[in-house]
Amino acid sequence: MNPRCPSGVKNDINLAREKVMSIVLNPIRHEASVVLEEIRLKDEKRRREIMDKPGCSPSDRPAADPTYFETYKRYQSSASRLMVNCGMN
Repeated sequence: MNPRCPSGVKNDINLAREKVMSIVLNPIRHEASVVLEEIRLKDEKRRREIMDKPGCSPSDRPAADPTYFETYKRYQSSASRLMVNCGMN
C-alpha cells in the first residue's frame, strides 16, 4: 500500500476546497445572473422605447443606467467576502 505523497494530499485538499467554494458560491452566482438579466432586459426595453420615437437618432441614445454595474459590483463584493471568510482568498 503506497501512502500518498504530501503534495498529492495538498492537491486533493485544494481541489476539495475549490469544489466546496463552487457549491457555496452557486446560489450567489445564480441570483446575480437572474437579477442582472432582469436589469438588462428592462434597460433594453427603455432604450428601444426611446429609440423608436419618431425623430430619434442614434446620437440620442440614453445614458447608461449605473444600476447594472452597481448591482454587479454588489454581488461580486458578496462573493469576495464569502471567499475571504472561508479562507479562499
